[in-house]
Amino acid sequence: MICGIIERDDGIMASKIAAMIKEAQETNRRSVIQYGKISSGNSDAANIQNVVDGDVRDVKMVTPFGISSNPPSGLYAQMMENNGKYVCVGTHDPSAPKAGKGEVIIYNGNHSAYIKLCDDGTVEIKGTKINIG
Repeated sequence: MICGIIERDDGIMASKIAAMIKEAQETNRRSVIQYGKISSGNSDAANIQNVVDGDVRDVKMVTPFGISSNPPSGLYAQMMENNGKYVCVGTHDPSAPKAGKGEVIIYNGNHSAYIKLCDDGTVEIKGTKINIG
């Protein structure tokens, strides 16, 4: 008897334990939030490279209501599994404009245009052409 389990010569117990370990490892792999780099895509879905699954194709981009964006290739993507499929729940741009405490900045990919909602109530708008109305 090992750890309360009766040894069996036919290997059934060993195969059951191996199957349980494999299932636990797979469950753990799926529950970990994956991190990768965007290789291509659009505002609906992206292809993302990560170290666990390689190139993950057609990852659904999930964003708050009213916001649509198409992150450029090379940005970092945070993915999680939902019903057996990956979804991208956020991106990280190391060169993003830095917002101060209480501020929000909406910016474009090359940082040439932005809208900044300042903590003091000021709204800054920068761009080469601004259309109102």
